[in-house]
Amino acid sequence: MMPNFQCPLCSNYNAIGDPACKVCGERFIYNCPVCSAPVDNRYSHCPNCGDILYWGIVQQQAIAQVSSDVVPDLDKKEEKRKSRQISQADETAQARTRSGKSLLWILLIVISILLIAAMLFIDRIINK
Repeated sequence: MMPNFQCPLCSNYNAIGDPACKVCGERFIYNCPVCSAPVDNRYSHCPNCGDILYWGIVQQQAIAQVSSDVVPDLDKKEEKRKSRQISQADETAQARTRSGKSLLWILLIVISILLIAAMLFIDRIINK
């Protein structure tokens, strides 16, 4: 039995070496256990340090076949996720701009009130 791990996005169990989660489509990034270099899930050895990786050759061949079928769907899901992230970033930037404009107006009003008060105080001193 192959070792499993949980998908960080949906907590579904997947076999080590799977290119993506079977449920949510989240792509997995594997790292070499020795040097922590990013490694393609189809490699049997780390290209950086040469250490043997733990998923089997049989599984790698199956993954290569499945990944050629799955990658277009994963790319579409990745694009949707990125567009959601971009739209969220745009909304956040717009909210910051609105709050910045509100703060600027409040500051201008406070300065105006202080200037009017100063003018009235100076006028009162001069007219005494």
